[in-house]
Amino acid sequence: MSLSNNTEKIITLIDNINALPDAGEGTPTLQEKTVTPTEATQTVSPDSGYDGLSSVTVGAISKNYVGSNIPTKAAQTITPGTSNQTIASGTYLTG
Repeated sequence: MSLSNNTEKIITLIDNINALPDAGEGTPTLQEKTVTPTEATQTVSPDSGYDGLSSVTVGAISKNYVGSNIPTKAAQTITPGTSNQTIASGTYLTG
């Protein structure tokens, strides 16, 4: 390889480095966020003007929450009798 080929490669490399955005300068602007849990996947990203997230707080769900697709049956009094009293399979009893 000739010296001129190496020189051209070095100049190209320097040009490519100079074209990169500035990195590591200054302090990043971070955002704190609070989100409410849902049954769907959520992506939590910083708002415009922020470089990243410093913390994400996810709210608690109710201790009585069992899911939106699970049928529930409220408390009731069942009086013994001669006929069947059926509770559907997969039902969550809330009482």
